[in-house]
Order: sequence, then C-alpha cells, then structure tokens
Amino acid sequence: MATDISNFIFNNIVTGENLASSETSTSSKKARNFFEALGKALGEMLGKESARLVDAADRMVAHSEEKDGKAFMEASTDFQVASQRFNIMSNTAATAIKSIGEGLTGIARKQ
Repeated sequence: MATDISNFIFNNIVTGENLASSETSTSSKKARNFFEALGKALGEMLGKESARLVDAADRMVAHSEEKDGKAFMEASTDFQVASQRFNIMSNTAATAIKSIGEGLTGIARKQ
C-alpha cells in the first residue's frame, strides 16, 4: 500500500503524468503539475503585494514634493506596513516552495 501511495504521488504530483493542466489567470502558459501551479499562484500573490508597495512609495514621493508632512507620514506608514506584509508573504512562499520541493525530492528518491 505504501508503494501504491508513493507511486501515485510520484506519477500525479511530481511528473504530472495524469494531472490535468491548470491555467493561471495571468498567463496563457499552463502549469504541468501542482508544484508549478503553486509557484505561479504564490508569484501572483507576491506581485499584487508588491504593487501595493510601489503605490505607497509613489504616494510618499508625491507628498514629499508637495511638502505635505501629514500625508507623507501616512504614506510612509502605509509603505512600512506593505513592506512588512510583503516580507512575511515572501518568506512564507519561499518556505512553502522549499519544504514541498524537499518533500517531493524525498519521495522521488524512494522510487
């Protein structure tokens, strides 16, 4: 039974032989397996978060040119929050990809 589960995981997840390709919303390129789909989804999530970061930075620049201290500090705080959120999400994505990748490597080694 353990061999059957291991073979199922290897064939369906690692190689994607029996896995239907999934298409992401940002690209016409199809993921060949769940690991690629996960990477694309995490990348999309980080892309959206980085857009918030850029928006806050742009507002900081605009308010500094206007010499509007209050609005600048609000934008600065928004930037700090967005920066921390991005850092947390980026670390989480990297850890997830690393952990799953190492797990899949271990499964593949046992084939």
